[in-house]
Amino acid sequence: LWDSKFLYLGVEVRDDVFLSYPKRGKTGFLADSIEFAFQPDNILKPTAQKYEYELYLPDSQKEYAASRRYPIPADMVTVWKACVKPTGKNGNCIYQAAIPLKMLGNKNVQPGKTVSFALVVNDKDNKKALFSGGYRCRIRWFAGIDNKKNPEFYGDVVLVNP
Repeated sequence: LWDSKFLYLGVEVRDDVFLSYPKRGKTGFLADSIEFAFQPDNILKPTAQKYEYELYLPDSQKEYAASRRYPIPADMVTVWKACVKPTGKNGNCIYQAAIPLKMLGNKNVQPGKTVSFALVVNDKDNKKALFSGGYRCRIRWFAGIDNKKNPEFYGDVVLVNP
């Protein structure tokens, strides 16, 4: 969803085990999390300006953590209205964020505009392997943010009337 100020992102994940990241920082993707990227002008080229973020829940904390990876320099995000909420059923979790459009480089947002987008859900179940790499499952919606950080592999999203 979107309006004149925000893009609203909601992801519901069905999981057997929810594994939060131990602390706040720019590596929350190593645990259960989502990563997503936008290219606001639908320029599907590696050199195109892109905006990449991660959203996760640090251990024993109620507040979400988010970081921006691109544009560089990477930094923590503190201005979103967002939540990461385990549902209490298995490891299921709901991720929601109201992302200011200005943080996505959108200048001309209107119905019919096409933006490029990619999202990956990270699933890690082995806490002992958090920092050593180890196996991490991924489910992706378009490939541009997973193994290749490249807008050429983003998908098209057409904005409709809010």
